[in-house]
Amino acid sequence: MKLFKYKLFLVLVTFLISTLGCKKEYIEEKQKTAIVVGNYNDAKATPIGDTLIGTLITPKVYRVDLNNDGEDDIEFEAIILQGPSTVQKPQSTVKSLHSDIQILGYINSDTIFIHQDTLISGNSPVNVYYRTFHSCYRNSSLDSFYNVNNVFKIIHLSNGDVIETNDQFLSNNSILEATESSSGQVIGQNNDTTFFSAFINKNDCYSFPLNQEKYIGIKFMNSNKLGWIKFNLLDKHKVYLIESALQN
Repeated sequence: MKLFKYKLFLVLVTFLISTLGCKKEYIEEKQKTAIVVGNYNDAKATPIGDTLIGTLITPKVYRVDLNNDGEDDIEFEAIILQGPSTVQKPQSTVKSLHSDIQILGYINSDTIFIHQDTLISGNSPVNVYYRTFHSCYRNSSLDSFYNVNNVFKIIHLSNGDVIETNDQFLSNNSILEATESSSGQVIGQNNDTTFFSAFINKNDCYSFPLNQEKYIGIKFMNSNKLGWIKFNLLDKHKVYLIESALQN
């Protein structure tokens, strides 16, 4: 009888150990589906410490190899574009370099509105500008609807935010920050008065904040490994890259 009880005790102990072991493995497996941004227990960080300062026409580029396999994964670019006349348009972008690496974001239906007004400047000569604005927000209640574009928006993350494997990721190219674009032409002349048509495009509803340390989330599709890149957008054409990190 004692031998039977002893064997039964061993069976119960073995069962409990195997059950707890499986539960632990399950918890560990669940933990791999998410990481906390800035938590170095979740991901191994690699310092970057480089600043991109875009110059006129010629872009400054930095490529990040997140998993150190010899293939670049993410590219940052900063540039100052030359607009009409002497107008300069600084901007910075980020993009994934191959289909296996994707960036955390979402598809947003951007509604574009049209705002029209007239600006008169000067006494003699006089310049009259008939202006048309395309923007992602209403300037007045009289603005008319133009169209809807489905565009990819990167989510800017803060320390402590959570990235999960079932979040939405896309291999895409996205503008972090850009200057409004404009164009115009002379459409008429009457004595000392010149008439212009001007078109201004504003799309600053989802820009990255300036002078703040932020993160973008990334995922390798084949391995489901998560990570982040930390940077500070110092200006529209200045990006301070701080670190990259990949899930342990």
